[in-house]
Amino acid sequence: FTLLGRHAGYTGVLSVGRVQTPTLRLVVDRDREIANFIPKPFWNLDVQLCTAGHSFLAKWVADESVTDEEGRCLDQSAAAAALNALQNSQTATAISVDTERARDS
Repeated sequence: FTLLGRHAGYTGVLSVGRVQTPTLRLVVDRDREIANFIPKPFWNLDVQLCTAGHSFLAKWVADESVTDEEGRCLDQSAAAAALNALQNSQTATAISVDTERARDS
């Protein structure tokens, strides 16, 4: 490859190998992903709820019409409306429950 490069006007040494070349491809692809990344603002609500003397953390799940493919709410007004509704309500309904065992650090 170095000889082919010299014919094309390149004066350095070209290093290639069966491991180095695909690894370099991974690095280049990742670098291009980072360069092409466009951040999108999103909103979520985490709510501390209390019932019967127990408190727990709840997460608001936005309607699919205002979420992206990862389930994140992209509409600030929808998140603000949900926050307002939560602050003005005395009750809430859990539609699903996930239990996780926490480890002590």
